[in-house]
Amino acid sequence: MSLTGALSLGQSSLAAQQIGLQVTGNNISNAGTEGYSRQVANVVPSGAQPIGNGNYPGTGVSVTSIQRQASDALKASLRDATSQQSGSQTLSDYLTRVESTFGTLQDNDLPTQLSNFFNSFSTLSTNVQDPGQRAVVIQNGAKLASYLGTLLTQLTNINTDASSQITQLATQANGLAGQIAQLNVSISSA
Repeated sequence: MSLTGALSLGQSSLAAQQIGLQVTGNNISNAGTEGYSRQVANVVPSGAQPIGNGNYPGTGVSVTSIQRQASDALKASLRDATSQQSGSQTLSDYLTRVESTFGTLQDNDLPTQLSNFFNSFSTLSTNVQDPGQRAVVIQNGAKLASYLGTLLTQLTNINTDASSQITQLATQANGLAGQIAQLNVSISSA
């Protein structure tokens, strides 16, 4: 190998190692950064150079790429957790709406309405002939029926909203799947 070849070999090796040191420095600098994943410089040998008589000395190394080091299992776990979080948030939103519809722990919630209705029956059972108490039972029954009708309307609205959101998301997913299919066709033809 000539002196120029040796110097060229040393130069390519130093350049590759300098890039490696920069990547390492970047990894150290970002070690505490949330969401950062370690990077690695991929170094490969450069092609050999024939010098005659079947001798092929190397010509050094070169950096082909810099890749992030995140495991496929970790990526899949992150996708699953993100999906579960989104699903849980949606479920929480709808359950909050249902909870507020029932008005639990308020003065006019379903248990209070039922208690008033059955208590008026209990009071009526002690004095069956009292027309005032009969009117109270009828009034409490009408209030309970009206309250149950209101609950039905609100729960139906929540169900309609959920169905509408599911339909919208399914349409969006089908559109994305169609785009992926078109890209696959384009990739295959290319």
